[in-house]
Amino acid sequence: MNILRPGSVVGGLLLSSPTMYSALITETIGVDAAIYRFLFGVLVTGVALSILDAITVAYATKNEAERPKPVNPYIQGRRATDAPPVVPTTAMDMPALEPVALP
Repeated sequence: MNILRPGSVVGGLLLSSPTMYSALITETIGVDAAIYRFLFGVLVTGVALSILDAITVAYATKNEAERPKPVNPYIQGRRATDAPPVVPTTAMDMPALEPVALP
């Protein structure tokens, strides 16, 4: 659970932006209240993002386990090196086109 990440810092800044404005621009609230609000916003946003990450990881692993495996015997368990070599065809191997007379 990674709480301190760039997304949580941005979320904390967004949550505490009114208090930051009041403390730094209009000076109606103390700076310590803005700092406390910012730290609390980082904590709340970090926990919320961690919960969201846990939900998405659990959903992805559940869907991966339920996904059916391919049944095609030509695809299952083969590698590119297992395929037989393909001989390239050249112009010498193709029959020549004969001109056809018009009726």
